[in-house]
Amino acid sequence: MGTPTEESNISLEDTKKMLDSIQAAIEKVLSKNGQVNVELKELKASLKAKDREVRNLQESLSKTRETNQVFKTELAAAKIKIKQQEEETNNLWDSLDSLEQYTRKTVWKSLALRLS
Repeated sequence: MGTPTEESNISLEDTKKMLDSIQAAIEKVLSKNGQVNVELKELKASLKAKDREVRNLQESLSKTRETNQVFKTELAAAKIKIKQQEEETNNLWDSLDSLEQYTRKTVWKSLALRLS
């Protein structure tokens, strides 16, 4: 074995190498930590943007549903009105048919009276 000074030097050299290795590892960890922090900030910003987008889509969906309900109500009212108009049209056609029949009978009776 060597002298106590040589053993101390070797021990100090080993300690220095270990400290250098630890320092290099800490620098890598700090560097990675910085990258992770940057990515985390980007993810947070992205999440906030996505949250805003979801809220906007929810609002849009809500407005679309409201509009759709208004259209359904208008459509139902239009269907009722169309049905009423169809009934009125059918009644008018029936009245026209009755009037035509009455007119034909009256004309025939009038002609029959003139001819007799």
